Parts: sequence; C-alpha cells; structure tokens
Amino acid sequence: EGLFLKPTVVNNVETLATVHWVVQHGGAAYAKLGTERTKGTKLVCLDSAFNRPGLYEVECGTPLSQVIDELGQGFKK
Repeated sequence: EGLFLKPTVVNNVETLATVHWVVQHGGAAYAKLGTERTKGTKLVCLDSAFNRPGLYEVECGTPLSQVIDELGQGFKK
C-alpha cells in the first residue's frame, strides 16, 4: 500500500536503471551484488571536477577511492 492506500510506483532514475538488469538476470543475481548488508548497485555521478566525468553504476560497498581514482581518473588540477 502506498499513498491513500493505493499502489505506489517509484519512478526515479536509479530504480529505472536497475529494472532492465533485474528483468534480464533475475532478482537473485542482483542480490549477489554488493555487500552482505547492502545488496545491489548504486549510481554515482561525477561532475566536471573529475578528469573523466560521467554517470557510473557501481556495486554497493565500492570504496570511494576506487570511484575517484579508477572511474573519475582523479580530480582535475
């Protein structure tokens, strides 16, 4: 039940980005991603302060240092 005791649809970018993968591979496979406490993936947006800005999807629990150094290729000087 959601608002006014009616079904509620959540339409946010992160949910919509996940749906296709879950439909293709199944919920059990998605639940294997991430950590013991936090399953799945997370969208991370790196802005123009990074050498390689963009929108990335990482497994939950990915260290921030890995996101900055490997995906973003560090900060611009």
